[in-house]
Amino acid sequence: MEHYVIVPLIAFVAGGLGSFLGAYLKKKGENLATREDIDGLVEQVRAVTQAAKEIEAKISDQVWDRQRLWEMKRDALFSAAKTLGTTIDAFISFYTACETASKLENPADHLPRKLEKSKNWSAAMAQFDEAATIALIVFGKELGQALNQARLLLRDAASQAYSGDIPAAAASIKTISLEHVKVLALIRKELNIQSG
Repeated sequence: MEHYVIVPLIAFVAGGLGSFLGAYLKKKGENLATREDIDGLVEQVRAVTQAAKEIEAKISDQVWDRQRLWEMKRDALFSAAKTLGTTIDAFISFYTACETASKLENPADHLPRKLEKSKNWSAAMAQFDEAATIALIVFGKELGQALNQARLLLRDAASQAYSGDIPAAAASIKTISLEHVKVLALIRKELNIQSG
């Protein structure tokens, strides 16, 4: 009789223990699978975060480069416009000195003033040459050609005024003024400024 009681008792305890161990191992397996899933997600988030940082850095560098290029172009445009205006003003002063000297009985009396204005014009022209050279590197072809045309017109007109051909130099002033307006319009175009 003892045997009849012990075997079912062992079977009952073994069944309970088996059921407990089965539930325990099942829960442990679920926890392990969840932990592996979380570890995988953490790795994916880490990879996505790293990729996002790299993309952000690349975009930031591109924006920075584009901004620096625009600033360089803007500065070169402003320099070209400013030096062209200054050079035209210096030329007109030089032209006026040459014209005044040509009307005097003794032009040599006006020679110091003519030389002073010639030096001022030469210095302004040198600055404009420098700005126009930079412009040829940075700007579009059309603006570069207009700046070169302005340079040639100014040099020819100064040569005419210096040699005493005042009527030819006077006629060049209108052409220079028209070229100046053209250059300014092209600068506005390069800066993408709409005409008002």
